Amino acid sequence: MRYLLFIAIIFIFPSSSRGQSIDKLDKANGFKEFKFGKTKERWDGELKALKNGAYRYTGKNALAAFGSSIHKIYLKFDTAGQLSGVYISVQGLIGKSGVKNYKRIISLAYGKENKEEEKDDALTYYWHASKVNLVLYSWAAGSTWDAELHFTNPEQYAADNKQAAGKE
Repeated sequence: MRYLLFIAIIFIFPSSSRGQSIDKLDKANGFKEFKFGKTKERWDGELKALKNGAYRYTGKNALAAFGSSIHKIYLKFDTAGQLSGVYISVQGLIGKSGVKNYKRIISLAYGKENKEEEKDDALTYYWHASKVNLVLYSWAAGSTWDAELHFTNPEQYAADNKQAAGKE
């Protein structure tokens, strides 16, 4: 009987410990203190307006993202002035393997990605939940790789894709 219990635990435990459900992305509703729906006033004095309509976060919070140092944070707000996108720049990942390890860490927090695109000099991973989309873009930057994390609500995600399609 103990043998059967041991076998059952081996098969049940690994499947329940493979990572979080993608629903964790919706529960996070943004990244750290950058929660969707908050207004610009929440970060009064910590935002620098840019010509493209985004804002650069200049505050001292959120210095790391999934164990890597943050280079820059940009925020976008919808027409009602509510946070709709958080864009995080990370530099100095060590090669493609460093990016893949970084993706694994993100997957521990939010679950397995929904889609992956791989090229020689770029990797992109997509997590799509019902209220929050996360995209990890990464590319070769000399001897290291740089990356951006884009946390967006569905409307901002669609707007970003439309803008990117217009640039091509």
